[in-house]
Amino acid sequence: MSEAIEFDEKTARETEVLYLTPDIVAARRRVLDMLAVARGERIADIGSGPGLLAQEIAAAVGPRGCVEGVDISAPMVALARRRCANLAHVAFHDGDATALPWPDAGFDAAVSTQVYEYVPDLAQAFAELCRVLRPGGRALIMATNADSLILASPAPALSRRILDAWRAHCPHPDLPRRISPLLRGAGLDIRARDSFTLLDADFSRDRFAWHYLRSISAYAARQGRIEKAEGKAWIAELQDLAVDGGFFFSLNRYLFVAERPTA
Repeated sequence: MSEAIEFDEKTARETEVLYLTPDIVAARRRVLDMLAVARGERIADIGSGPGLLAQEIAAAVGPRGCVEGVDISAPMVALARRRCANLAHVAFHDGDATALPWPDAGFDAAVSTQVYEYVPDLAQAFAELCRVLRPGGRALIMATNADSLILASPAPALSRRILDAWRAHCPHPDLPRRISPLLRGAGLDIRARDSFTLLDADFSRDRFAWHYLRSISAYAARQGRIEKAEGKAWIAELQDLAVDGGFFFSLNRYLFVAERPTA
């Protein structure tokens, strides 16, 4: 059973800050490379968040192309609209991955990063993904496997309690290992697989690990799996570890390129 995060205005702002860290900028670059956007293409961004990826795709497709994003969080949509307000060929919609607000076969490509882990009904979501792609259209999905996290910690037992609690924040914390048959079941062919490692040996405010570990500690406290004071002490110990040069954080994200068959 998952205890899902609510993507309210506060969470939206925190997500925007996280997505501006150099680690996630590099991950976004990998997504763009694998998506291989061409001028004039129509691209769907499913779970468009604060609009950073959509903004970069818009530059790649140019004004003759089109980028349309959808997100279940109204505060995220508001952030994305503000970010892309001067781009006439970009639009954002409130909506759900299981009921996309677009007609059949309307897009050359679709992209979704860190979204499907949070969607309970994956069969319906992937059917919708296939539906909005034209025949021959492609989709790129990036997802994290929660168990891929490696963390040097001076308090391994507390770390395990926090990380075990974090697994409940979404319905599918192990999605990458299960996604291929789900995509094939929706009518999509897998064309490529790759991985991207978020690797930090520095526990500072401009790094992904700093934001991520503080978030999961706060989540574990909200769920009653640890005391708030334990979470603060855990973060302080990680900071001390970093000062001594012993901090290490690694987390794998996996990328899948799928295609809607032409026949």
